[in-house]
Amino acid sequence: MALADHLVFLPVLVPLVTAIVLLLPPFHDNLERQRPLVMAANLGLLVIALLLLGRAVSSAPQLYFLGDWQPPFGILLVADQLAALMLLLTAVLAMAAH
Repeated sequence: MALADHLVFLPVLVPLVTAIVLLLPPFHDNLERQRPLVMAANLGLLVIALLLLGRAVSSAPQLYFLGDWQPPFGILLVADQLAALMLLLTAVLAMAAH
């Protein structure tokens, strides 16, 4: 499976991994080290949002079954035009907050 197949899950994974890394000792109490990492994560989220919006506009909504479980037992992520636009808005606002 290519990375493009998991593009819908990356907006969840990037902030989660960033938050875990920020709790580690090299970053925990050092604001000068935290800022570039958070800025890189926000930039990555912006790129992912743009890619998702491009895919949502050009094709049908993309479905992602977490753990390959079907609903109602699993979690279903959907990337349609509205979701991609809201993700892009969030990423732009996060970049502007720095």
